[in-house]
Amino acid sequence: LGQIIAQERGFYDMFSAQQKTEWMTKLDDAPYAYRPLKDLTIGVLGYGSIGQEVCRALQSAFYMNTVAWVRTIKPLDDQVPLVTKQLTDIETVLEQSDYVVNCLPSTKETKGLLNGSILERCKKGAVLMNVGRGDVVSEQTVLEALEKKWIKK
Repeated sequence: LGQIIAQERGFYDMFSAQQKTEWMTKLDDAPYAYRPLKDLTIGVLGYGSIGQEVCRALQSAFYMNTVAWVRTIKPLDDQVPLVTKQLTDIETVLEQSDYVVNCLPSTKETKGLLNGSILERCKKGAVLMNVGRGDVVSEQTVLEALEKKWIKK
């Protein structure tokens, strides 16, 4: 949550400008051109206890849209009530999300899941936040995605 706020409010850009003793004055500079948090869609990969808590926190505190990528759709009575929707297609989640939060565990099925060109499916300007196990996505894939502007830092 803190990373999303820092990214959206341009904290990193402001800090960089401060280090260079520059003053950002234009309204179209990053710190001033932010989106309301309630207008963001957060894609959560992994709907276990961590993913459910991420959805709950983002939607209850800031009314963000949360899209959970799941293997199977859970019945309404088993759902965390604060998830906007559940999807079984990871590419659709990537295409709809302003932020992609990877909460996946390390398993045979998830190892390397985000490697290769799958991040090309991300919505333009999406940010990848990897809080899950490191072997779901490789460092090389993240660097390539940043270089090709599939995701932003």
